[in-house]
Amino acid sequence: MIYQIQMPEKVILEECNSQYHCNFIMQPLEVGYASTIGNALRRVLLSSIPGAAIVGVKISDVLQEFQSIPHVVEDVSEIILNLKEVKLKLTDSKVNKVQFHVEGPGTLTAKAIQDANSAVEVMDPNFHIATMSGKADFDVELRIEKGKGYVPSEEQVITEPTVGMLIIDAVFTPVLHVNYSVEPQRVGNRTDYERLLLEVKTDGTITAEEAVNIASSILVDHINLFRNELFFYEDDQTSSMLKLHKYDLTKPMDRERIKKVLLTPLKQIQFTMRTRNCLNAGIHGKFPETVADLVRYTENDLLNVKGLGTTSLTEIVTFLRMHSLNLGIDVDQYLNETAETNTEQQNEELNTEQINVEANTEQDAEQDTD
Repeated sequence: MIYQIQMPEKVILEECNSQYHCNFIMQPLEVGYASTIGNALRRVLLSSIPGAAIVGVKISDVLQEFQSIPHVVEDVSEIILNLKEVKLKLTDSKVNKVQFHVEGPGTLTAKAIQDANSAVEVMDPNFHIATMSGKADFDVELRIEKGKGYVPSEEQVITEPTVGMLIIDAVFTPVLHVNYSVEPQRVGNRTDYERLLLEVKTDGTITAEEAVNIASSILVDHINLFRNELFFYEDDQTSSMLKLHKYDLTKPMDRERIKKVLLTPLKQIQFTMRTRNCLNAGIHGKFPETVADLVRYTENDLLNVKGLGTTSLTEIVTFLRMHSLNLGIDVDQYLNETAETNTEQQNEELNTEQINVEANTEQDAEQDTD
């Protein structure tokens, strides 16, 4: 009897109140798979979806968060709490600073942030920040960064911070709520299958469907490392070095494929821009052009290249492993084999031509004799 795992047919969107609050249904699933997938998606959705948030604020004549601002009802700590609740997104990744001037009387809302810079889109322009009387007059500078999850003020890294900048906690995640439940599902005569119901709600900076898509991609990228058998072990002599297991490269079926891969130009390999730039900069004064040129180097050689770290090294090693290759191997045995094969073919062709010429000469001689 051949046993096959029941795969889900599709994912259904159900009871979608808006594009920012949706229910996703996956069915049918084997027993236990609904909880496994639901829990994994929930953890990634709440912790790893990127977003933007205000990470710093500077208000004229304000030196610390427990200070009050003349003619403003809220003190600085209350204003900071309100700024932490502002939901926004950046349409230009290069923008990280917003500056504007505030005058009373009136109410300061999140709309002032959006009006100050068109690259910043606020989800709720009417969100209240502060209330001012007629004599209120001060300047505000905000710093906006991208990140994921929750980052406390002590761990914030602000690009070119100015004097008097108050660093604040930031909640980058755009996902507000994630819940999943498991229900029984009938398939034919069997009633021991399950279906997964996943509820996702975001803050409006990203749709629920986009959030689930990103979370799924993150999980797939991690699991693919197991699927491709990319298993690493720690080198005994160099604890910080990542090295791949040794594999048998002498199988006849692999040799032809290895030859083609070795002769592939590096510019055709889809490396990340950082890795590609590091390789284009040269290794020990030499510029590798093909995969064969690259695999001649060792891991230590690549780590000595300026800007090429363990992340880029892992990317290179991963690509090589997928093609049964590794760094530091002797590629001449494959390339020379190709050359020897071509030489033998050429010699055979020459011998064939010589035999044909001799045969034609003998025929001509016989005809002359006749």
